[in-house]
Amino acid sequence: MNVSAFPGLPLTALHSLVGNRREKLLKIMYHTTDRWGVTRVNPSLSDQAAILDTLQEEGPEPADVWLAHDSGWRIVAYPNGSLLLENENKPAVSLLLRAASRQKTLLLWQHLARGDLKEVRKEPWISESW
Repeated sequence: MNVSAFPGLPLTALHSLVGNRREKLLKIMYHTTDRWGVTRVNPSLSDQAAILDTLQEEGPEPADVWLAHDSGWRIVAYPNGSLLLENENKPAVSLLLRAASRQKTLLLWQHLARGDLKEVRKEPWISESW
């Protein structure tokens, strides 16, 4: 941060401002995106369930929703129950899980939200390389 952008602000106040902002930024661990492109940061389980419900809404475009973790991993859910596990840092590799129930999807989203990729990977994912 450029200190000269805050003329007259005591340095201790600036450190306090940056410190508070940094704490808030560090708490952002995951986010969801619904089928309409609305992103929610750290949504509750009930909000996640509502986001999954948007898969059933009628719309002009193919539907998908996802939960993404700050590590780069995300789980994309589709109306037919398929899930796609992918990492934005490794776009050439995707893992597919077919016929996941709504409950299973929510459980996997919860594991990923906590950063517990080990639990997520316990499912019988099928490797898909592009």
